[in-house]
Amino acid sequence: MSDPRRVHVAGLPVVAADVAAGLDLLWDDIANGRPRVYAFVNAQSATLRRRSAEYGRALEAASAVPLADGAPMTAGARLLGLGAIGR
Repeated sequence: MSDPRRVHVAGLPVVAADVAAGLDLLWDDIANGRPRVYAFVNAQSATLRRRSAEYGRALEAASAVPLADGAPMTAGARLLGLGAIGR
């Protein structure tokens, strides 16, 4: 499986995946021995990102897989025309 497509919602990178696709990514990484950091990003994450450059760099890292967590992130993606992410 190739690297997942990322979009930006509220200034945060988010993998463009619904729950089922996110689980597929996780299982594929495990099966292929790819070390990745999975993070769940939400509205609080957007606040933290603005306050911490280090947190932002961690989410932007190639090994990070930031997944949407919460209705505001999924609604924001839909309003931006990015399709279904998260739930």
